[in-house]
Amino acid sequence: MQATLETLQKPVTWARQQMGSLPCNVGRTEQKVRIVAGSVMIAAAFAAPLPSRWRTLLGVFGAMELATGAVRYCPVSHALGINTCRLGDL
Repeated sequence: MQATLETLQKPVTWARQQMGSLPCNVGRTEQKVRIVAGSVMIAAAFAAPLPSRWRTLLGVFGAMELATGAVRYCPVSHALGINTCRLGDL
């Protein structure tokens, strides 16, 4: 079963409504990259034969990537003045 973009956006829309109005500074392409990268990091945290310290770091960074991809706001990008969100992406 293939998920459509609309199906994937429903939880994101709900999360944005619950959290209030965060400025968008993560574009659609970057959002997809962050979600995939976060998923891969979390999977590696569970499956990679690494010491527990590295696995914990992978899991934490993976969760951060998933979160910033889901809400389309990154505080680090905001602090650096980076905005990849286009007007049509909102």
